[in-house]
Amino acid sequence: MLLLVDGAQWLDPASADLIGYALRTLPVARLAVVAAERAAGHPVASAALFGGHPTVFPVPAADLAETAAGCARLGLPARWAAPIHRYCGGHRALLDAWLGAHPGPSRFGETGERTGPSDPPRRVRDLAAAWLGTVPADVRATLQVAALAGTCDADLLRHSGQRGAQDHLAHATEAGLLRVGSGTEHLPAGGPVAPHRFAATALADAAAATVGQERRTAVHRVLAACTHDPVVRALHTALAQECPDRAVAEDTAHAAATGRAAGQRPRAAELLLLAARLTPADRPHLRLERLARAAREASAAGDATLARTAADLIVAGHGSPEQQVHALLAVVDASGQDAAGIRPLLVTARRLAADDPALLAAVELRSAVQANIAGEDFTRALRHARAAAELAARSSTVPLEAAALTMTARMQRVLGHVDTATATLDLALSLDVPPTGLGIRNSAQYLAARHAVFDARLGEARALLLRLLPAAEESGEAEDLVDLWRSLAEVDAGSGACGRALHWSHRALDLTAASGLSPGPAWYTAALAQTCGGSFADALRFAAHAVRASREEEDALYTVRGLWSLGAALLHTGRVEEAAVALMEVAERESGSGAADPAVLRWQGDAVEALAWSGRTDEANALLERMRERVGPHPAHTALRAALTRARGLCRHLDGAGDEAAELLDDAAHVFAGLGLPLEEGRTHLLRGRLERRRRRAAAARGAWQTARELFAGAEATPWAMLADNHLTHLTGHASGHGSAQRAAAQLLTAHEMRLADLVRSGATNQEAAQQMYISVKTVETVLSRIYRKLGIRSRTQLAAALTS
Repeated sequence: MLLLVDGAQWLDPASADLIGYALRTLPVARLAVVAAERAAGHPVASAALFGGHPTVFPVPAADLAETAAGCARLGLPARWAAPIHRYCGGHRALLDAWLGAHPGPSRFGETGERTGPSDPPRRVRDLAAAWLGTVPADVRATLQVAALAGTCDADLLRHSGQRGAQDHLAHATEAGLLRVGSGTEHLPAGGPVAPHRFAATALADAAAATVGQERRTAVHRVLAACTHDPVVRALHTALAQECPDRAVAEDTAHAAATGRAAGQRPRAAELLLLAARLTPADRPHLRLERLARAAREASAAGDATLARTAADLIVAGHGSPEQQVHALLAVVDASGQDAAGIRPLLVTARRLAADDPALLAAVELRSAVQANIAGEDFTRALRHARAAAELAARSSTVPLEAAALTMTARMQRVLGHVDTATATLDLALSLDVPPTGLGIRNSAQYLAARHAVFDARLGEARALLLRLLPAAEESGEAEDLVDLWRSLAEVDAGSGACGRALHWSHRALDLTAASGLSPGPAWYTAALAQTCGGSFADALRFAAHAVRASREEEDALYTVRGLWSLGAALLHTGRVEEAAVALMEVAERESGSGAADPAVLRWQGDAVEALAWSGRTDEANALLERMRERVGPHPAHTALRAALTRARGLCRHLDGAGDEAAELLDDAAHVFAGLGLPLEEGRTHLLRGRLERRRRRAAAARGAWQTARELFAGAEATPWAMLADNHLTHLTGHASGHGSAQRAAAQLLTAHEMRLADLVRSGATNQEAAQQMYISVKTVETVLSRIYRKLGIRSRTQLAAALTS
């Protein structure tokens, strides 16, 4: 007997434990009971368990955040969440089987399983294989070829000999084995976009696993003959080649270069590894060169596991010290924010570099980056960066010198040397190195944009970031794209384009998960974007994931940022005591690291407010005094001074100086307005309304809250608009404005539906909404119809009215 969940998620209740799972989830599960003869000899089970006929209940698929929460409960590494979610495709039965195989906290080592589990549990593979066994043999045969092809393209499958491919794909989609849409997260990176895709990587793996080696080779040969894409053709040709072959190796390496030029960095790395494997034994130097290039491409793709494989093969093949050093540094770069286990690699790389100034400069630069991530001693990070710059200049390695000067400027800014950092950055820019030289995220041009973010020069920051974006998209380097999208989310959230901020943060989350990058930074940005334009509840969830993931990877940099976003979300939801705890940990960590520029991370105003609202006014005033000593008249600190002025206004109010508090809040609002920071301006008016209400000045409170609501509505700051509307509702006794409509809709719609509704309300076409949400146009139409039914409306015009009336 099979239990099909939503036509795709499923359970096989042949064992009592899975029947128990079904029974536990019945109140929230959509289960259709289908009897089926099992090839393994199981008798046909009766549907009497559910009253003798199919029974249907609603259930949502598990999203990435829910998978991360499941990993957290079991003590599994946060970085496992993305590969587990991708492998299970959000299907609860597969996910339950995976997590059920890890009943308690897991130890994971320095390498290997740090970035993800090395092998899925047997139970998950068995469930996927059994699911495939429910469709006819000819459908399974087509799915086997699709799995080996890496695409469910009907034309390609038909040309490869699967004559009924179109019908077979439709049958598999009906059975839930495939999904219809443009997403490619379950296909090999760099593969073609297909209208159908496997609903979970587990299903693709199960289909491919049932193909014997002889047929596998034959299928790859046929696919190589059928495809028109030269890169894909070279891949299948290489996979069909069972022994070294000089000509095939050459073609494979050439295809890797083509893929790289097209921004397909993961595919390029895969092809280079294949080219190295196919290189004849009498050409060891060429094999090592291809492995070195594979390591670089894997690093660009953020694939630490593949980079490690290439590095190990280089060491085993007795590569030159230069090849070994660069391979080890590729592993370091691919590890992203994961500082744990990196030090031994740097020690080995430094030993191999010996007296070579260029190699030592590269090692010193990575040492500076890792010291910054570890957050224990920023002065040490600055020493490493300066050493890298000196060594690079001595070896006349200009791109490396520019990157080292950029890192020097970064650390000078963190340590509070604002003007010195600006001068060093200008020197790096004067070297005129293209931003893609050593990765856009390491470039002087990108740091210039980040400094503009720190200084609240958001218009300038956005222009600089958008100037860099095309180069990042062309190169296909995952970490560059994620960093740019995250910075754009931060800029748009601050400047009052919250819808765009959510868009950028979603893209960063998706690519982080697909590429296996460190999840902490993307979770942090998601929390920030949700705080501005999504929901405080989701912001809390994302922030908690950010803190956990960053702590695990010993990434102090994003542990602090995650704690700030967590504390801010707690503050905004009224959990002021918990907010104070989180924000005081930020203060403690920042103090211990030596960070001296408070504008780099503006948590201080939130901390003062949390302390003040929780009754710890002495601590709040003490923090204000410490900040008075550190924050000077420098233009870079203007936004921070305004935030502290707002916080001081709250403290003065609680001290009984109501009129002075009002003046301070007016000053802060004026500064925020001048800087073009509508959310911060709105927050100031929101606080002003709360303080006026406490003084029993209802008219002044109403005026402040109405001003705040208008600012929030203009910025698409949904949670803040709802908060302002709640205050007005409590004051006047009746709901009003945009916030009440949003709140009513939010009670009826899921977060996914609400996001689509907001896009449509803002004028997006179905095609545009599909592109922004990474779903098919057909799915948009289906979800939009469901939204209309829930809200009792029939048109886009009525939808806009329902959300704004």
